[in-house]
Amino acid sequence: MTCSIEARSDVLGATFCNSSVEGLFRPGAVPSRSAAQRRSLLSPGLVTNDFRRQRCPACGDPAIAEVGKVRAAHDVEYSTHAIVLERVPEIWACRACGSWFTQNAVPPETSQSLYSSGSSGARWVAEPFEKAKDPALLAEFDRHITRAARVLDIGCSAGQLLDYAKARGAETCGMDYSAACGDTIKRKGHRFATALSEFDGERFDVVTAFDVIEHVYDLPRFFVGVAHLLEPGGKFIVLTGDIGSLGARICGSRWWYLRYPEHIVFPSRRFFGSQPAGLRLERTVRTYASVGYRVPFLHALRIAAALAMRGNYDGLPALGPDHLLMVLRRD
Repeated sequence: MTCSIEARSDVLGATFCNSSVEGLFRPGAVPSRSAAQRRSLLSPGLVTNDFRRQRCPACGDPAIAEVGKVRAAHDVEYSTHAIVLERVPEIWACRACGSWFTQNAVPPETSQSLYSSGSSGARWVAEPFEKAKDPALLAEFDRHITRAARVLDIGCSAGQLLDYAKARGAETCGMDYSAACGDTIKRKGHRFATALSEFDGERFDVVTAFDVIEHVYDLPRFFVGVAHLLEPGGKFIVLTGDIGSLGARICGSRWWYLRYPEHIVFPSRRFFGSQPAGLRLERTVRTYASVGYRVPFLHALRIAAALAMRGNYDGLPALGPDHLLMVLRRD
């Protein structure tokens, strides 16, 4: 597999995985080898995960420190690829904004190649959106998905969110790197793109990013790009893991949500509440990745205590909500 090195203007080309050679050396991005030395970063199954930062990828502050090593096997999945990581990932924290992020991450150009050639929709069970999500999340989501609203889902995968929005009368568009996902999305009657640049000049009432923010390499630029896609008063709805949750605070770098090699940044509530991109945090809902993670508290506590005695508790079962749904409004 080869990595595509291409200068791009679309926001995901610059934020998910900035593929321009110059972009690899933007402030805060410190590859351990030069772009000329990288050539093909993938041998069969082996990935050189040497991407490190000198500043927080959320707020840009240099006051960062290691939290701990990620407890994960070297052979892991990335999208639908089985890979072997050369190095042990580390979790670092920013003292300024409280966000966490991964050092020894998969480099951005390798990441884009893996996403593009994978089929993210095939990795997870394709359960209908309304059955997979917590009632509190659905209630908040329904407030913003109105009939005739223009909705763009970034990282749309197999399109469950788009299916739900379309059933409510919305005009639906999806964006994902995976061409395999595109076939599914278009067959369902949604518009599809592999780059946000394909929506240049258009405006949406709602942009969603469910389980996406944690994959983004350049958060500030991503937020600016989303703001440009929204109508004035439009909403950006984000679902991601909550590093302020009880499980995350107990487990630190052992928290289950940090094990996925695709997950490289974990913004704090403080970061979302101080957006300079013309996006104002309007509402926050504590929730779960899906209803399958919701376990009665006392039952979860008994299991968690038994696992903790053996040093194996990683935040599952969750001792309460460990995800955040955030609604940001474009001023």
